[in-house]
Amino acid sequence: MHWSSPEAKLNCTMAELYWCVPKDLHKSMEKYTLFDSLFHTAVSAECSNIIHAIKGCAGIIFSMLKLDPSLFTSQTDIRKQDNKDLLNLLKRNGEGDYIQLVPVLFVRPDAMTADEFLKSPVLIKIVCIKMYGKRILSGKVKGQKARGQLSQPLK
Repeated sequence: MHWSSPEAKLNCTMAELYWCVPKDLHKSMEKYTLFDSLFHTAVSAECSNIIHAIKGCAGIIFSMLKLDPSLFTSQTDIRKQDNKDLLNLLKRNGEGDYIQLVPVLFVRPDAMTADEFLKSPVLIKIVCIKMYGKRILSGKVKGQKARGQLSQPLK
């Protein structure tokens, strides 16, 4: 999306945030002067938690894509620059510049179609890890299943 100015982008982002927050918290958002700082801190902490959980089981998450799990153990692994399978998930046809709608966000990274956007098995595993913890990947989740909870391990 393109905005006419940085101020327009900020206003749009604020409106989206306001829309996402439950209505009973709107007044608190407006009154509490440190809301932006508190919100930023909370989002940053949660992002860090999510990244830590994903990094810890990246090999399992990306297993169906036949990537070498050791690629995810180091941030500076030089092999990432030349790994064609990995680049195909991050760039269109694995070449050129990085794009915002990376192929890994689609069910079939080689055929990026609108009806398959955000339905990638990788994303589904990430959401399940966030909701149920890493143990959902092993199938060793004990206890009664909540309504809507997956009843079998992810493959």
